[in-house]
Amino acid sequence: MNKSDVPVLSVSALTSLIKDKLNENFPYLNLIGEVSNFRPSSTGHWYFSLKDESASISIVMFKSNTWKVSRQLKEGDKIQIYGVLDVYPPRGTYSIKCDSISFIGKGDILAKLEERKLLYKNAGWFNENLKKSIIRFPKKLGIITSPTTAALQDVLQVLERRAPNLDVIIIPCTVQGNSASKTISKAIEIANNFDLCDQLILTRGGGSIEDLLPFSEEIVLKSILSSDIPIISGVGHEIDFALCDFVSDLRAPTPSAAAELASSGFVDIRNQYKELSISIENSLSNKINYLEEKISKYNIEYLNTYINSKIDNIYYKSINSVNELETSINKIIIDYENKLNIAKLEISALNPKSILDRGYSIVRDNNNKIIKKSDDVMSNDLINITLKDGNIVAEVKK
Repeated sequence: MNKSDVPVLSVSALTSLIKDKLNENFPYLNLIGEVSNFRPSSTGHWYFSLKDESASISIVMFKSNTWKVSRQLKEGDKIQIYGVLDVYPPRGTYSIKCDSISFIGKGDILAKLEERKLLYKNAGWFNENLKKSIIRFPKKLGIITSPTTAALQDVLQVLERRAPNLDVIIIPCTVQGNSASKTISKAIEIANNFDLCDQLILTRGGGSIEDLLPFSEEIVLKSILSSDIPIISGVGHEIDFALCDFVSDLRAPTPSAAAELASSGFVDIRNQYKELSISIENSLSNKINYLEEKISKYNIEYLNTYINSKIDNIYYKSINSVNELETSINKIIIDYENKLNIAKLEISALNPKSILDRGYSIVRDNNNKIIKKSDDVMSNDLINITLKDGNIVAEVKK
């Protein structure tokens, strides 16, 4: 083809031809890639690149569509987008106008959580009329968590500072992994079935989305809904959420905050005591000042003695009132300490190791299931016997 046979085009005309060809051959696209250079604008539009190992393409998602996405994008998110190929004439560049985004991997978990949250909300599981009132002065507080988690130490430290005489029982469970939801649910049921406490804290520290998933499982939510004991949820950090937060009777942003909510009544009564003491002191001081001023107006010795006697009487009565109040509070403190000691003894008695110390043993089959009857085993089966000081593997002969 000769040069003269090639038509002369303006830049705009060429760009229009390219745009028409692209739109004709690529009307809509589904693309998978990794988010890079995410730049949300002040007007609400999202600009970012979608890349893989060897290529990258610009993406724009206008504000009218961003509301459909369950959360804002982050660098490194793996996503699938649906949109149309577009050419931007002023720069001669092409990009994808994105209509929708779905997360792959971690983002997909968030989407599923949001779907599940909407499902349970529509089912009425989050309704306020299902929530029980939190007890201001619990007699015994139960904490459902892993005994090794840092969250437990945070809760105990707060309770020691704010309500040192509160009776606390720890109901252990697994807070992470495939079996965690079952152990959490079982712990809630045990607390209710055995009337272990009159208020519960369900808690664990922060973690990844996957780590917190057990607290969003249906089996846990159902146990919370059926619990007769009020439950405070303190799962993760303030930015985290689990579906148990919405079903529980009260949600705390952190484990420490859950402990503060559970002990708020004790702090309030302590503050009231301080205010009462200050009020009594001020009342006494004002009364004394008033009488002293009144006495100063008279020079009669008898009147002076009489009034001083009245002042002393009022003062001693007030002091006695304060002493009686302190005595009553100390008695309450002693009662709570006694209850705590009794509870410690009860917990110690329930420890399986205590039973082993008395000469008993625990027999399990190859699946680590406890053998309760002779019918649970057959001849030649291997069994594991747990004693006080170790394990014995034995074979059933008869």
